[in-house]
Amino acid sequence: MNLLAPISSIMTTDLMTVSPEDTLQTIQEIFDTTQINHLPVVSKRKLVGLISSKDFQRQLGKRNDSRQWHYEKDHIRAKDFMTSKLAKLNEYDRLDLAIDLFKRNRFHSLPVVDSQDNLVGIVTTHDVIVLLSEATTLTREYA
Repeated sequence: MNLLAPISSIMTTDLMTVSPEDTLQTIQEIFDTTQINHLPVVSKRKLVGLISSKDFQRQLGKRNDSRQWHYEKDHIRAKDFMTSKLAKLNEYDRLDLAIDLFKRNRFHSLPVVDSQDNLVGIVTTHDVIVLLSEATTLTREYA
């Protein structure tokens, strides 16, 4: 495993995103029908926030009255509960930087942006684990 490789070598680029105006209902449908855990919030290609499945579950936990939920699912927007102060990487940052950020913080994804802050990918702790697993497998094969 090359820790000096650019983050672009392992980031996911086929992303599902939402806009700041998308509703709780839309976000719920995405989390219910996909296996993603981190949903970037994008406005005109610019990254403006991130919603994790934990953030979303926290929002659902606040809504214990079904009548309240039916009203709010169409009125609460992504911008109302997204995380907007994000650590993010540039597509040319090295893998070791991502690992260091994951190690020092409690988040599990890092959005990747280009020089104009346009979202180009995301890297997760899962991506790093898969890479480590592949490197371990190769090491075993040559031992």
